[in-house]
Amino acid sequence: MYLVGEFRQILSVIPKGTRHEVVHATFNSSHLWNYIEVLTLTKNMRLLNGASDTDIDQRSLFSEWVLGIGDGRIGEDNELDKTVIITPDFLIPSSGDHVASIVENTYPKLLENIDDITYFQNRAILTTKNSIVEKINEHMLDMIPGEEKIYLSYS
Repeated sequence: MYLVGEFRQILSVIPKGTRHEVVHATFNSSHLWNYIEVLTLTKNMRLLNGASDTDIDQRSLFSEWVLGIGDGRIGEDNELDKTVIITPDFLIPSSGDHVASIVENTYPKLLENIDDITYFQNRAILTTKNSIVEKINEHMLDMIPGEEKIYLSYS
Protein backbone atom coordinates (compact mmCIF):
# COMPACT_ATOMS: atom_id res chain seq x y z
CA MET A 1 0.00 0.00 0.00
CA TYR A 2 1.29 3.45 -0.92
CA LEU A 3 0.46 6.50 1.16
CA VAL A 4 1.27 9.75 -0.56
CA GLY A 5 1.22 13.24 0.81
CA GLU A 6 2.81 15.89 2.94
CA PHE A 7 1.81 14.93 6.44
CA ARG A 8 2.37 18.47 7.72
CA GLN A 9 -0.27 19.74 5.30
CA ILE A 10 -3.03 17.22 5.91
CA LEU A 11 -3.70 17.28 9.62
CA SER A 12 -6.84 15.66 10.92
CA VAL A 13 -9.74 17.87 11.87
CA ILE A 14 -10.64 17.50 15.52
CA PRO A 15 -13.58 19.80 16.34
CA LYS A 16 -12.49 22.15 19.12
CA GLY A 17 -9.38 19.99 19.56
CA THR A 18 -6.23 21.22 21.20
CA ARG A 19 -2.91 21.23 19.35
CA HIS A 20 -1.92 18.09 21.27
CA GLU A 21 -5.11 16.28 20.22
CA VAL A 22 -4.66 17.24 16.56
CA VAL A 23 -1.00 16.15 16.50
CA HIS A 24 -1.83 12.91 18.29
CA ALA A 25 -4.47 12.11 15.63
CA THR A 26 -1.88 12.15 12.82
CA PHE A 27 -0.89 8.99 11.02
CA ASN A 28 2.65 8.99 12.38
CA SER A 29 1.20 8.77 15.91
CA SER A 30 -0.52 5.50 14.95
CA HIS A 31 0.76 2.12 16.10
CA LEU A 32 1.02 1.29 12.38
CA TRP A 33 3.75 3.90 11.90
CA ASN A 34 6.43 1.42 13.00
CA TYR A 35 5.63 -0.71 9.94
CA ILE A 36 5.86 2.14 7.43
CA GLU A 37 8.85 2.72 5.19
CA VAL A 38 9.18 6.40 4.36
CA LEU A 39 10.61 7.26 0.96
CA THR A 40 11.53 10.86 0.24
CA LEU A 41 11.46 12.50 -3.17
CA THR A 42 14.65 14.43 -3.82
CA LYS A 43 13.94 16.47 -6.96
CA ASN A 44 11.10 18.99 -7.20
CA MET A 45 9.98 18.55 -10.81
CA ARG A 46 7.43 21.37 -10.62
CA LEU A 47 10.22 23.70 -9.48
CA LEU A 48 12.30 22.82 -12.56
CA ASN A 49 9.55 22.95 -15.18
CA GLY A 50 10.28 25.62 -17.80
CA ALA A 51 12.42 27.80 -15.53
CA SER A 52 15.73 29.54 -16.05
CA ASP A 53 18.71 28.81 -13.80
CA THR A 54 18.10 32.06 -11.90
CA ASP A 55 14.43 31.19 -11.37
CA ILE A 56 15.36 27.71 -10.18
CA ASP A 57 17.85 29.14 -7.68
CA GLN A 58 15.29 31.65 -6.33
CA ARG A 59 12.54 29.03 -6.11
CA SER A 60 14.88 26.59 -4.42
CA LEU A 61 15.89 29.17 -1.79
CA PHE A 62 12.26 30.04 -1.14
CA SER A 63 11.31 26.35 -0.91
CA GLU A 64 14.12 25.71 1.59
CA TRP A 65 13.03 28.75 3.64
CA VAL A 66 9.42 27.52 3.80
CA LEU A 67 10.57 23.99 4.75
CA GLY A 68 12.87 25.48 7.38
CA ILE A 69 9.92 27.27 8.94
CA GLY A 70 7.84 24.08 8.84
CA ASP A 71 10.65 22.07 10.41
CA GLY A 72 11.20 24.68 13.13
CA ARG A 73 14.78 25.44 12.00
CA ILE A 74 14.02 29.09 11.22
CA GLY A 75 12.75 31.60 13.73
CA GLU A 76 13.41 32.81 17.24
CA ASP A 77 12.04 30.75 20.11
CA ASN A 78 9.98 32.35 22.81
CA GLU A 79 7.98 30.61 25.52
CA LEU A 80 4.97 29.69 23.34
CA ASP A 81 6.05 29.64 19.71
CA LYS A 82 8.60 30.88 17.20
CA THR A 83 8.85 34.33 15.69
CA VAL A 84 9.80 34.40 12.02
CA ILE A 85 10.97 37.60 10.38
CA ILE A 86 9.30 38.10 7.00
CA THR A 87 11.48 40.10 4.64
CA PRO A 88 9.85 43.10 2.92
CA ASP A 89 10.06 41.48 -0.53
CA PHE A 90 7.47 38.90 0.63
CA LEU A 91 5.05 41.52 1.95
CA ILE A 92 2.22 43.13 0.01
CA PRO A 93 2.04 46.87 0.66
CA SER A 94 -1.35 47.92 1.97
CA SER A 95 -3.08 51.27 2.20
CA GLY A 96 -5.28 49.99 5.02
CA ASP A 97 -7.69 47.73 3.13
CA HIS A 98 -5.74 44.47 3.35
CA VAL A 99 -8.26 42.43 1.34
CA ALA A 100 -8.18 44.93 -1.55
CA SER A 101 -4.37 44.95 -1.49
CA ILE A 102 -4.14 41.16 -1.63
CA VAL A 103 -6.71 40.92 -4.42
CA GLU A 104 -5.03 43.66 -6.48
CA ASN A 105 -1.61 42.07 -6.04
CA THR A 106 -2.82 38.55 -6.90
CA TYR A 107 -5.24 39.57 -9.68
CA PRO A 108 -3.84 42.73 -11.30
CA LYS A 109 -6.05 44.07 -14.10
CA LEU A 110 -8.79 41.61 -13.12
CA LEU A 111 -11.51 43.13 -15.29
CA GLU A 112 -9.26 43.18 -18.37
CA ASN A 113 -8.59 39.45 -17.94
CA ILE A 114 -12.00 38.30 -16.70
CA ASP A 115 -12.60 36.14 -19.80
CA ASP A 116 -9.12 34.56 -19.86
CA ILE A 117 -9.27 31.13 -18.19
CA THR A 118 -5.48 30.84 -17.95
CA TYR A 119 -5.36 34.09 -15.97
CA PHE A 120 -7.22 32.40 -13.12
CA GLN A 121 -5.44 29.05 -13.47
CA ASN A 122 -2.12 30.61 -12.49
CA ARG A 123 -3.35 32.50 -9.40
CA ALA A 124 -4.83 31.67 -6.02
CA ILE A 125 -5.32 33.31 -2.65
CA LEU A 126 -4.93 30.87 0.22
CA THR A 127 -6.16 31.64 3.69
CA THR A 128 -6.77 29.84 6.94
CA LYS A 129 -10.37 30.77 7.72
CA ASN A 130 -13.66 30.62 5.85
CA SER A 131 -14.57 34.08 7.19
CA ILE A 132 -11.59 35.55 5.32
CA VAL A 133 -12.52 33.59 2.18
CA GLU A 134 -15.99 35.16 2.36
CA LYS A 135 -14.50 38.67 2.63
CA ILE A 136 -12.24 38.05 -0.37
CA ASN A 137 -15.06 36.57 -2.44
CA GLU A 138 -17.37 39.46 -1.54
CA HIS A 139 -14.71 42.00 -2.47
CA MET A 140 -14.02 40.32 -5.82
CA LEU A 141 -17.72 39.96 -6.66
CA ASP A 142 -18.23 43.66 -5.89
CA MET A 143 -15.53 44.48 -8.47
CA ILE A 144 -17.28 42.63 -11.28
CA PRO A 145 -19.91 44.73 -13.12
CA GLY A 146 -23.41 43.43 -13.80
CA GLU A 147 -26.20 41.81 -11.87
CA GLU A 148 -25.47 38.98 -9.50
CA LYS A 149 -26.96 35.63 -10.47
CA ILE A 150 -27.65 32.90 -7.96
CA TYR A 151 -27.89 29.32 -9.22
CA LEU A 152 -29.51 26.79 -6.94
CA SER A 153 -28.80 23.10 -6.98
CA TYR A 154 -30.85 20.19 -5.77
CA SER A 155 -29.37 16.93 -4.65
